Amino acid sequence: MPFHARTTWYRLKRPGAAGYGPPSPRFEGSAAHRSWRYDLIRGVVVRRAIIFGLLTCVLLLPPSTGISQPAKPTSAYVNAIRALWVSMKKQLAGPNGQEYFTTSIQGADVPALIGTLLSATPNDRPSTLVLSMSDGITPEVTLHLKDDNNRKDSHVNGPIMRGSQIQFEGIPVAFTQNPFMLTFDVLLGAEPGRTPRLRILTGKDQ
Repeated sequence: MPFHARTTWYRLKRPGAAGYGPPSPRFEGSAAHRSWRYDLIRGVVVRRAIIFGLLTCVLLLPPSTGISQPAKPTSAYVNAIRALWVSMKKQLAGPNGQEYFTTSIQGADVPALIGTLLSATPNDRPSTLVLSMSDGITPEVTLHLKDDNNRKDSHVNGPIMRGSQIQFEGIPVAFTQNPFMLTFDVLLGAEPGRTPRLRILTGKDQ
């Protein structure tokens, strides 16, 4: 009997249900009894797994998926982004960091990260941003802003306050281990239906 048919039969005709009398001792020890119990347990587990997966996607999917994030990201979303950076930096700072950069992330589209702005040049229309990703003091990431159409240098339309929280999606293009610095190209010019690759969460938002 198909799974959905057995589970439907269980819901309608399980022993002890209204109109069917008390459970039959013969049924409780039978193969049919074991079958509908297995189906019931499996159905509960599958439903819970689906619900958990959907909730995880809503909270953790990066903005590139087209699902709009709140103006102020939730703590769960921020914590997931921080965890991604910690994992990346651990690999990059390790003994095989240069190899990890070359083989794993160079030229790849990295999901959204968040850092604290340390400097932006030129001041009036910045095209290069330097961020701290960990402690708000140590420079760890450089962003070169590029035009999405022709990959030429681009800029934001106004100054950005130092200390602003910057969310970005970029492509790693260079890396030095000592001093530690990971350089990204960030393509400006949002595609229809997606969140911009550069978002200023606090401070002047362009």
